[in-house]
Amino acid sequence: MRSGQLVMAGACLIIAMAGIGLADDDRAFEFALKNYETAKNTADKKMAKLFDVVAGQIRANRNLPPETRNRHIIEIQDQKELFLKYNQLPESDVMLPGTIAYLNCVYGKSASLQRQFGGALERAVGDRAEFHRISVMKENVQSTLPGRSSFGMNTRWHGNRTFMDGRVVDFHVHITRGENNSFEGEIWQNVQITNAKLGWAFEGKLDGNAIELVTTKTLYGKTPPLDLRGFVVGHRLVFAVCANGNPVNDFISVVKK
Repeated sequence: MRSGQLVMAGACLIIAMAGIGLADDDRAFEFALKNYETAKNTADKKMAKLFDVVAGQIRANRNLPPETRNRHIIEIQDQKELFLKYNQLPESDVMLPGTIAYLNCVYGKSASLQRQFGGALERAVGDRAEFHRISVMKENVQSTLPGRSSFGMNTRWHGNRTFMDGRVVDFHVHITRGENNSFEGEIWQNVQITNAKLGWAFEGKLDGNAIELVTTKTLYGKTPPLDLRGFVVGHRLVFAVCANGNPVNDFISVVKK
């Protein structure tokens, strides 16, 4: 969704709230929405510039053959065009650090807005129509965060876990069932090596583009709980790993299959 569309969505959101018994909270919603809009516009501009920065770095890297540099630069130019036209985040490895920085910025600034929605939903509990309408509004705002459209129930994501010592193992995430932004599923690691295979069941939640998986039990192997926190980036999920509740320097990237 473009910035102009976001402004229109915000205006429609505020107008609609006056008609659902939330007039006393309109100012707080409007303030949170404007802050979110400003943060996203700023992040959009930084992201647009980053494409050119990365392309310049690749162009100057004479350790790569001209054919390789040319291919990467064209890929970045195509991704920039998609971002500017459709707000589609780049999924390539070379742009991934910038993409994660973008999502951290936008998600962090949306926290106030999400709290406002949480309060409105709490007040609407038990009123089916009110709760539904507020939920739809929340989803409309969250949809302005690029990248989450590919996420869904009964989806499978395959990729790798990279350990801090450089080891890389195959990694799989299966989203099974859920409702709204809460879901369940399974994680499998090293499935190609029987004596090293590990599996966990998890409960997850999605907040904007932010995704969190908390393991509920071990399905296979002897291993401590594995909790993941990260983002939906188009057809990719990227996670930082938490073991026993503590972050470790492992990185997971899986692609939707």
